[in-house]
Amino acid sequence: MVIRLAVIYLVVPGCVCPSLALASNGIEDIGATVRDLSRGGAFIAVEPDVGALKGNPAALAFLDSARLYLDARVWHSSFDYTGALNGEGQEENYTLANLGYAEARNGFGWGVGLFMPFNSGFRVLNYDLSLVGAPAGTTDRSSTKVRRVVLIPGLAFKLSDKTAVGASVNYSSGQADFQAYNLLGDTLGYYMDDLSGQSYALRLGLYHRASEDTTVGVYWRSRTHIEDIEGTLNTGALNDPPSQVIPGSTIEGFQFPEQYGIGLSQRIGKRWTAIGEYRRMLWDKVADTVRIVPPQGEPLELEMGWSNQDVYVLGAEYRPDGSDDTVWRLGFNYAESPVPDSTINPLYPAMNEEHYTAGYERQLSGHLRLVAGVMYAPEVTRTSTADNPFNLVLGLGQPYSLAQETWQYGLGFVWDFGGKDQPAEVCEPEGECPDCTLLLGTEDDNLVFERFTQHGQ
Repeated sequence: MVIRLAVIYLVVPGCVCPSLALASNGIEDIGATVRDLSRGGAFIAVEPDVGALKGNPAALAFLDSARLYLDARVWHSSFDYTGALNGEGQEENYTLANLGYAEARNGFGWGVGLFMPFNSGFRVLNYDLSLVGAPAGTTDRSSTKVRRVVLIPGLAFKLSDKTAVGASVNYSSGQADFQAYNLLGDTLGYYMDDLSGQSYALRLGLYHRASEDTTVGVYWRSRTHIEDIEGTLNTGALNDPPSQVIPGSTIEGFQFPEQYGIGLSQRIGKRWTAIGEYRRMLWDKVADTVRIVPPQGEPLELEMGWSNQDVYVLGAEYRPDGSDDTVWRLGFNYAESPVPDSTINPLYPAMNEEHYTAGYERQLSGHLRLVAGVMYAPEVTRTSTADNPFNLVLGLGQPYSLAQETWQYGLGFVWDFGGKDQPAEVCEPEGECPDCTLLLGTEDDNLVFERFTQHGQ
């Protein structure tokens, strides 16, 4: 009975988390797009792009042309367990993708996108349950699998030539979420699957170009409202009663946190840009107590006790020739894990704290740009405290340890409908060309030329 109660206690928080840690601040990925990821997850005061839909939506008003954005990322995690049940942690690989469109006209910016901020999972296999009284050779597993797709429309408005405000809405519903949580569910434990529901959050931003070289931004996101979370609760074959299927079980009490932040982007000469951000995530308002409510019987309550997070981001961009044709990026993101050792468990570890990132961007043609990025979160090891109730099921009453190392690799493309005109020479007389014309680009649909001489330019 002690084992069964501990399993119930552990499965509840796993079920309520509608998204899992990738390389994360808590259980939120540090970067929504490959561009954001490559500069440490910075998004508040960076150059405007389609990613502003899930970053600072006010930046949409400063887009100089319509853009279509597409990227894909591979998330790789090495996860390990050390404890009395001798479980074996696994390596996992999942693919994520984003697609969005945005443009600005007459002081207004708008866009819409489908973002996949999560597609991930964690597994520990071959727990030796003979050590807790099960028949010899009995093994089981703990696992989590999450996929989440979010629809985000956004709108921005210029208050002046230097300042804009904007808003976007994150919305997810039904089969856009796929979730399954299993803790020894084949034998002694429980698992929940087919969890789905509706969620939405509001994001507001302000974007201000203080000078030609300096941009500042602020943003706020509401608590994510998750409604009607419902799934099927299943019991293992050795449970009492065995092999029960209980549809219509609901989850209450866990939401994504309200958060706010400020960012600064500073151009240094023609080649360098420095980026800094601070964000605050209010986990203690939403990850305190959660409840699993079966169709019949008393609900189960769990104290989670998550703490607030301070997120610090540093990023740098380098343009070798002073233009945007080629851009190199570096970044660093740090936030202490909000999960205390008294509740840490393998279903939602949320352990990553340091993140090192790098990226590359290149103009491939007049309209097409390539974006690439990589992120590395060094291995973190956490050990449960003596009062952690999950020790009962995962450590024979003794503390256990978890370790996680994470990589992300991303590749994306930007199609700029405005395009970038390539310099072209036009010679007036035939033969020698002492005076030529350089096509610089377009302005208000009129061609802009500059005269130069062949030798003096």
